[in-house]
Amino acid sequence: MIANIHTVLALLPAATRARLEAFAKAATTILGDDLVALIVYGSAVRGGLTPRSDVDVVLVVARDEPTRLRALHDAAAIARVSARLDLQVLLHSELAHAADVFPVLFDDIRGHHAVLVGTDVFKDLVIHDEHRRLRVEQELREARMALRRLVVDTASDDLSLRVGVDALLKRVRAPLFSLCVLHGAHHKDDLITVLDVLGRRLDVDTLPLTNSQTAALPAAEACMRLLDRAIHDVDGLVRA
Repeated sequence: MIANIHTVLALLPAATRARLEAFAKAATTILGDDLVALIVYGSAVRGGLTPRSDVDVVLVVARDEPTRLRALHDAAAIARVSARLDLQVLLHSELAHAADVFPVLFDDIRGHHAVLVGTDVFKDLVIHDEHRRLRVEQELREARMALRRLVVDTASDDLSLRVGVDALLKRVRAPLFSLCVLHGAHHKDDLITVLDVLGRRLDVDTLPLTNSQTAALPAAEACMRLLDRAIHDVDGLVRA
């Protein structure tokens, strides 16, 4: 879903908005015709941006000539420090070829984004379901392994376990959304919606994951059930 950039900017803190606009101006001046698109995505567009959130930005260029990219250093460094700008630079010609290895990232960008400068290069990008399926399974299995390690490492430290579970859920939001896409679902990609949709589909009670008052161990157990069933679900798609 592409959002109106003016609406997105209006919702950002004034200092963040100013730094983002300053970076966009610098990139336009320095890159000239090589700047294909400057796109904002993530929580800055989806909602839920906090003072600790990064502002996710993708800079798409026609050429990645090192001298010009190095000239962006000062503007990017200021924006990173003062506005938590998290910058990724992609080459326009590589997008279609990279869709097979970055399907979850590209799904995440397409889910909610706003074009600050240039054109919407993700609008008509083709992502094949088999590439999406493989990456989703990989990320979910990695998260399941990480959750086991988290339970071991936190021992009786319930606060650290709960914080870790919440962080893990944020990490798997994007692959879980891509799993919804694999099933043809088109809905908001925020964590609450994704958990609700998959909870109903996979018959998992996700309330312990969305209720911050739920004790750490029940939350971890609910997260385990969700990941196990999601992994089983996406793994089954290869045979379907």
